[in-house]
Amino acid sequence: MFFRKRYLYIYFVFSLFAKNILGQGTFDLVDNNNLGDIAYQNKDYGRAMLYWKRAELELGIFDKLPVLKKIDNLKQELFIQKQSNKLQLFKDLRLIRDYFVLVVRTVPHINIKIIFLLIWIIAFLSIQRLFRRKRKLLIFILFFGLAFSGLTLVLRYKLDFSNYGVVVLDDTKIYSGAGSDYSLIAIIPQATVVRVEDNVGDFYRIKNQRTVGFVDQKCVEKIVQN
Repeated sequence: MFFRKRYLYIYFVFSLFAKNILGQGTFDLVDNNNLGDIAYQNKDYGRAMLYWKRAELELGIFDKLPVLKKIDNLKQELFIQKQSNKLQLFKDLRLIRDYFVLVVRTVPHINIKIIFLLIWIIAFLSIQRLFRRKRKLLIFILFFGLAFSGLTLVLRYKLDFSNYGVVVLDDTKIYSGAGSDYSLIAIIPQATVVRVEDNVGDFYRIKNQRTVGFVDQKCVEKIVQN
């Protein structure tokens, strides 16, 4: 009886962890994932990217990776064709980077704060003892954990204040002002992920790498609707 109660308690704790840390699982966003697959088969790459970007935000932490690979493959197919000879190592590093940013963006904010606070408490309680015993490796790990958790928290705040969209029409024009009568700055292809900075009339003010300008709202759809 004791072991059964203990098992139920462990299961309950893990369920809470899975719900709050790992995400809701695949049952909520199967439609977006499938819609992305259908759009890709129809060569509507802009909407394929849009649906997959929406799916990756709400899938569980272990279910994000297959969708992220689809997104990475689409980027390579559309934007990196001239760099097909790039080392596989760099492709893997880019995938790891994107996966880390995605996890930071989707993990509940309170959990990152709790981890950051726990590391600070451990550091406060043990730092003097570690210095007295000259445990250099443990001291390095502790300070690395503090720096890493702090940077992760800063990254999360930055992501929370950023709104991203996907270009759904090919050859989308970026203008210098909120109107087609302004000068043309650049033309970007479909499936490009941009940062939406403002809403001005029928135009979005966007940032694509170093280019800042305005595009028609019909050409860009926000990943997270607000």
